[in-house]
Amino acid sequence: MAGGISISDTAKLEAMIHSLGLLITIGKYLPLMIAGFATLNLILAYFDLFVWGHIAPGIFNVILAVVSLIFLGQLLKRRKIHRYEYRYRGRHLNMQPSKKALDRKRAEVAAAD
Repeated sequence: MAGGISISDTAKLEAMIHSLGLLITIGKYLPLMIAGFATLNLILAYFDLFVWGHIAPGIFNVILAVVSLIFLGQLLKRRKIHRYEYRYRGRHLNMQPSKKALDRKRAEVAAAD
């Protein structure tokens, strides 16, 4: 590069590895972060509505809390469904044979007897 600093491929790869590690950590603790966000919004909504007497921010915090709880429920449901589907297991090799193939095999076995 003319006048700039070139970054070696090793440094780029190392930066990518650190970025992926950070993303994995965020993904691991994402449900806790969302639950904390929902709890904080519920607490703020309580204070806004009942202690400080501010209606608009209280309603806004209630909406944020409800939406984050819905998102948390969807996230937990999806994690439960797809928990064991992250690795490739060669499922295409375990496919059931078609009905025609089964009928053909039965006919061959019956003809051999």
